[in-house]
Amino acid sequence: MAQFPSPTPTLPVTAAMDPLAGFKEGAVDGNGAPIPLVATRIRVLVTAGLAVVRTERVFRNAEAASIEATLTFPVPVQATLFGLRARIGDRVLAGTARRREAARAAYEDAVDSGKTAVLHEEALRGVHVISIAHIPPGAEVTVASDWASPLAAGEAGAATLRIPTTVGAVYGRSPLVDSDDLVTDGGVLHEATLEVTCAEGIVTLVNGPALLDGCARLKLNRPIDLRVTDWTQRPLEGLSASGRQVTLTIAPAPRGEMPLDAVVLVDRSGSMGDSAGAVGSLHDAVIVGLRAAAGGLAKADKVNLWQFDHEAEAVLPPRGRSFLAAVNALGAPRGGTEIGYAIARVLADTSCHDVVLITDGQSWELDVQALARSGRRFTVVLVGSSALAANVGHLAALSGGQVFVSEGADTGEAVRLALASLRLPHVLGAPLEQLPAKADALLGGMRLVVSFDGEHAVPAGGDDPLPRAVAAVAAALVLPRLPEAAAAALAEAEGLCGHLTSLVLVDEAGALQEGIPVQRKVALMAPAYGGYAASVDAPAMPMLTSASADESRRVYSYSLSDEPSRLDLTFARGQINWATYARLLRKWDAASFNYKYPEPMGVVLSVLLRASRLAKISNLADELGVPPMLVAIALLAVADAGDNRSAARLARQVLGKISDERIDEALAAVGLSR
Repeated sequence: MAQFPSPTPTLPVTAAMDPLAGFKEGAVDGNGAPIPLVATRIRVLVTAGLAVVRTERVFRNAEAASIEATLTFPVPVQATLFGLRARIGDRVLAGTARRREAARAAYEDAVDSGKTAVLHEEALRGVHVISIAHIPPGAEVTVASDWASPLAAGEAGAATLRIPTTVGAVYGRSPLVDSDDLVTDGGVLHEATLEVTCAEGIVTLVNGPALLDGCARLKLNRPIDLRVTDWTQRPLEGLSASGRQVTLTIAPAPRGEMPLDAVVLVDRSGSMGDSAGAVGSLHDAVIVGLRAAAGGLAKADKVNLWQFDHEAEAVLPPRGRSFLAAVNALGAPRGGTEIGYAIARVLADTSCHDVVLITDGQSWELDVQALARSGRRFTVVLVGSSALAANVGHLAALSGGQVFVSEGADTGEAVRLALASLRLPHVLGAPLEQLPAKADALLGGMRLVVSFDGEHAVPAGGDDPLPRAVAAVAAALVLPRLPEAAAAALAEAEGLCGHLTSLVLVDEAGALQEGIPVQRKVALMAPAYGGYAASVDAPAMPMLTSASADESRRVYSYSLSDEPSRLDLTFARGQINWATYARLLRKWDAASFNYKYPEPMGVVLSVLLRASRLAKISNLADELGVPPMLVAIALLAVADAGDNRSAARLARQVLGKISDERIDEALAAVGLSR
């Protein structure tokens, strides 16, 4: 088995391999700031139905001040992330798994102390965030993360692996805070060196260049789809963190015989009009796939067809006609993506046992936990290169269903596999009190069986990731069935990043940086076929109205010698670009704000300067030994801290010695609250 070497200071990409390297050295984002992500390498090891993926990313600070680079990106919902390492200078540091709150606290303590640190979190199942704090000016940090996933069943006995790299426009309000949200940018270019090693079988890159000696250079504007043929089923041996032997076997799921009792719910929203290549739109590919799948239905099968956009409705064929007639009656793409509303309608109006959701997943509009409690089994067919598996994939996992992925032309096979999976019994594993001797699960048309040997072995040496990957996948299969305390302890021991634990590392030996790092959010590339912009319904950032701006200027025009008793700063919430300006605001210079800050920040700061004359604020400033204006800024930062980590950091640094009760009193004096 090939091994992954330690993260390297720079990736071995020559100018001949990467003709755009010179351009990327000076690449800037939409705000003119240098893009800190400068190189990516993705290494894939495939053996016996398991893929182990290491992604190395090089972050470089080309600015004059310390920065925090953050990257939010999709991962397969069935993947298990189990490793984090970073090269900082000439040191290679390993991350440790800690409870989410403890990991975040350790990271924020490092930020406040000026230490370089790395945090890898699962924002949602299927969406991860890497944050690198205090990258010094001119320095590089190489971050390597490892995840493992079973291959998915494919056509004619092949197996597949999809590595998502970007997403399309997502309908609805994101549940993620601004610092963690998914961001794409049509002007950004990201490329990666892909290196694939296959222990047995043949690997091909779907819809991409040929692999030369297992390598290719790719733009990260579409998923990396790998197809594995002639692969061998055999037990994989692993080693848990405690030294316990673990065995994992992956094989195509058995064939079931149960008749179907299902609703097929088809997404017909605007984003389904995106191109799927030669077959037309994504919606066209779904229709072709459903027509092919209709031929496999038996007389005893009960399958009804629904469609949804911003509305949901049953698609009724003419009396006496078949499921195929209903497929031919599906409407064209239009409107928004109200997935949650559509599923609720299906659950209320039908008694079906199974719901098959065919969608590109580009919507936040569903309550995963509430729907999972319905007792129905949800199976998802994701279509398109910009699909997002996060919420719908989580719903499938919680309800005992599976996720099948289609690029477009292979939608028929994905639908066939999804319907075939419904012929197997719907079994949710019973709760466990401790680690079992054996466990199994169905994922993507594959059956996984793991056994935990009571014997302990000598830990394997070297950097072979396979033993740890096997143990990580095995642990992830049983985590949902364990009590939370036991599950968290297992996740910490196995070094997993998920809903209970995150991975964190802190450079205790590096040089300390001053102040609050400027946050640089790395945007993903826009997908190759793009998202359907009209389907986005995210509320815009609240902006100052002309009336509130005029009022702000009027308030500021008063003589500063006049003592105000109270000001209402409600209008100012969300108006400060904390990620960019927190560092500068922390070093408040009253003489410079008129020309350093853009609108609406300039107006807000004018009113804050007036608010700094309030007795409650000036008294706090005297106690802290800082300018009253800095306290006023910090109070607004407290109000914004729930959605912005840079605001929270400024507030801590300025007001850290003041009790919460006194801070709340000062907030009330300016019409604010937490």
